[in-house]
Formats: sequence, structure tokens, C-alpha cells
Amino acid sequence: MKKWSWVWLAGTIAWLFDAFVDLRYHAMQQAELGFLPATLFAIAWLFFRQSPR
Repeated sequence: MKKWSWVWLAGTIAWLFDAFVDLRYHAMQQAELGFLPATLFAIAWLFFRQSPR
């Protein structure tokens, strides 16, 4: 699974980008909802990048 951990990192970056765009347009609720999946994707990335094959 370590080989595919970049997918979780890409998801983290995409959700963070979305959340920061929402912050830029002062849409606080949407930004909070964007940071939640970004956090979950980051936790998944940290877990799967360390797992052995």
C-alpha cells in the first residue's frame, strides 16, 4: 500500500486547496467542511505511507 500512498497526499492537497479558496471568499462553513476531509486524508496518508507492503 506504500506504493499508492501518494493518492492520499493528493487528496489532502486538493481538499486543502478547496478550503483555502473558501476562506479567501469568506465562506467559513464551507472552509471548515473542507478542512475536515483534508485532515482525514492526511491521517490516512500518514498511516499508509508507513505500512509495509
